[in-house]
Amino acid sequence: AINNLTKPIAETITLYYLAEKSISEISTLLSVPEGTIKYRLHEGRKKLKGDLIHMMVKKNNTISNKDIYSHIKDYISDAKKAVNIRNNSMAAFHLDKAINEFESMDKEYKLLAEIYRLRALTHIDREKAIIDGEKSVAYARLTNDKKLIAEYLFSHCFDLYEEKQLNMLIEVYEIATSINHYALCAESAFW
Repeated sequence: AINNLTKPIAETITLYYLAEKSISEISTLLSVPEGTIKYRLHEGRKKLKGDLIHMMVKKNNTISNKDIYSHIKDYISDAKKAVNIRNNSMAAFHLDKAINEFESMDKEYKLLAEIYRLRALTHIDREKAIIDGEKSVAYARLTNDKKLIAEYLFSHCFDLYEEKQLNMLIEVYEIATSINHYALCAESAFW
């Protein structure tokens, strides 16, 4: 994903995140104003976030740049062709491949949910914490893992203002009750 960035942005992202250099150190190394470094980091994060969400098809433990959705569409198309020639076993094979792709996406969504949850916990600025908390909940919902959804909703509700907290706590309680997560039921009922 970094290789897809422009050279100056890729260089800045690499120095900041991988080499753990400060903005002022990067500014000195590249002979560029700090404002330019901040802009490159902002643009790089924005581009990487979009690319990483829509990329990442794993093949033989390497990450491919192929769009995961088009990959799944290819499997579905192949399955339809197999159905048309009455080859059900081949259709099932292609559909199983599509299901496996969705399951791998599930793992990516869990990871993104965890990243945004941790990021929300690190913010001092409440508004930024709310934004990252909402992203963590959104990715958790994409996994369809009720326990994960309930836990992330519960974590996020304390970033919110009081009028929104109650509705979220009710949702947490309902989800926790449906999966017999008694500790979370008690905790959400308490609050």
